[in-house]
Amino acid sequence: MLRIGFHLEGPQDDETLRILLARLLGIERSAIEPLVFSSRVDGYEGVVQFLGAALAEFEQEGVRAAVVGVDNDGTPMPGLDGTVVEDPRRPRHRPGHQPGLHVSCRYCRLAAAVERARTTFEEKGSDWPVVIAVPVEALESWLLWGADCVGRGRHPRPEDLPVGELKTKLYGRKHATQHDFRVVGRPIAEQMDLDGLRRDVPSFALFADAVEHHRDRLLAEPHSQP
Repeated sequence: MLRIGFHLEGPQDDETLRILLARLLGIERSAIEPLVFSSRVDGYEGVVQFLGAALAEFEQEGVRAAVVGVDNDGTPMPGLDGTVVEDPRRPRHRPGHQPGLHVSCRYCRLAAAVERARTTFEEKGSDWPVVIAVPVEALESWLLWGADCVGRGRHPRPEDLPVGELKTKLYGRKHATQHDFRVVGRPIAEQMDLDGLRRDVPSFALFADAVEHHRDRLLAEPHSQP
């Protein structure tokens, strides 16, 4: 059993990332034992505020790794030339970003907070990986890309949509219920083409690349890990 800590914005995010993580690793979802931070406060600020406490709890519970994530929550706008301009208040993460220089980048901010929080348990010899997920502009964008799996309209460039439109386009309403997720979101996560998603959606590619980077450690038997 692969015990993974999840510190995300809500229970649907936990389930979606668990499904995608299992698929990227080529294992059954049931092989992942999810551990959700016991005192989680939903939303971006809650994830950041309680990150240190969440990682400390995961360390105490002996996780193999953790997944930490928030939505980017930006509002891209159409440019004069027909392209889409990203929200300058919510810059998208790119390779080469330096956390100290890109303080508005949520990915950078999470990465810096993870590094600060890790120092405590690394001193004890623990160095299990933390995988960061920051969907642009929300996790629904990843699912919307593959919505044709459940007979809904697929959007080839979901990161170009304002965050307020994503749930409506995916679920048909602004506030999705658990039933909506079971009927629409979960089947998409279970069936969509992850290679295509990785090719077309950069924020998912960042997540998938991080999982690939840690694959051997995640799948190693506990006694064989360094």
